[in-house]
Amino acid sequence: MKELFKVISQSEPTTIRKQDGSQIHKSIIVLQEIGSQYEDTFAATLLGNQGKYSKGDLVYCALRFNAREYNDSIYQDVVIKDIVKFHSTNVF
Repeated sequence: MKELFKVISQSEPTTIRKQDGSQIHKSIIVLQEIGSQYEDTFAATLLGNQGKYSKGDLVYCALRFNAREYNDSIYQDVVIKDIVKFHSTNVF
């Protein structure tokens, strides 16, 4: 899914250890589709050092959705593949 979103919030980055022993930064960012205040909202994982975003920032994102089953429950992951921040001088 590729869409223009408004940033609602972003958690502080945490460092996690990958299976190969290396480390990577991870944070959760909450994004809302552009439109009314009742548009769809997504909580997505932002991997790597991709920057800090503030509430109200406009971003263009490519989201990847993945569902998996574990112990008879189904879990969905939403991961950001690409993200581009729009500055106020180059929006519309």
